[in-house]
Amino acid sequence: MKPEFTEAWAAEQIAKAKAGWLPEEREEREIPDPGPESDLQGKAEEWLNERGYPFIHDRSRGKNKRGNILDLHIYLPEGRHVVIELKAKGKTMTDEQKDTYRKILFLGHEIYEVRSFKKFLEIMEGKP
Repeated sequence: MKPEFTEAWAAEQIAKAKAGWLPEEREEREIPDPGPESDLQGKAEEWLNERGYPFIHDRSRGKNKRGNILDLHIYLPEGRHVVIELKAKGKTMTDEQKDTYRKILFLGHEIYEVRSFKKFLEIMEGKP
């Protein structure tokens, strides 16, 4: 029997996920890069472009429903799909971003909050 993926089922699963960890509890603390988030974004995009990896970067500048689309969706060899929310030093995810983060993680996707280019490279090399 196939499970029914109803709105009620999804809400129940998301509530279970919310009761657990927060994104910052999942990952080790990293030393953030200096400068704005756009600098980190530029380095990440340059690295991806040099290697020919397709990615989607949300460039809506807040026009989408806040927090529903995270910064980078990266498509890597062997079917690996990585979602990354970039944050500059001193910045934190909004409640909406945390909620989206939890949902994506619950659904089994690889997702990270990244504050440094070093951490980005570790993730791309499969060593998060």
